[in-house]
Amino acid sequence: MKKLMVVSCALVLLAAGRSSAQDTHEALLKEMIGNLKEATSLLKGVKDEETANAAGPKVKKIAESMKETAKKLEKLGKPTKEQEAELEKKYKEDLSKLLKDFQTELLRVKDVKGGLELLKAFQDAKP
Repeated sequence: MKKLMVVSCALVLLAAGRSSAQDTHEALLKEMIGNLKEATSLLKGVKDEETANAAGPKVKKIAESMKETAKKLEKLGKPTKEQEAELEKKYKEDLSKLLKDFQTELLRVKDVKGGLELLKAFQDAKP
């Protein structure tokens, strides 16, 4: 489970932007934040085996999107120190809260019947 959280956090922390001509660190960071919000919201709805199974396809889709975003970030390279400082100033507070909420849900869902299998999608989607 620790590995899963580390992978999830690493995907976010790598972030700072998308992978086409319009991809920027900020755009990919926003994309990753959107994925995390969606994943957290989805995980909050997992209460039992039935809801865990129902969430499976959506979790896989989000996890794959996170993987693609991480690949785009890798291609884009590291932001400059100035870009990094600007992104941190803009997003650090919200991102910290979001990561905390996401980690809380990961830990909760792992104890739900069918939850570990559901969370495996995040681990399987690592770049």
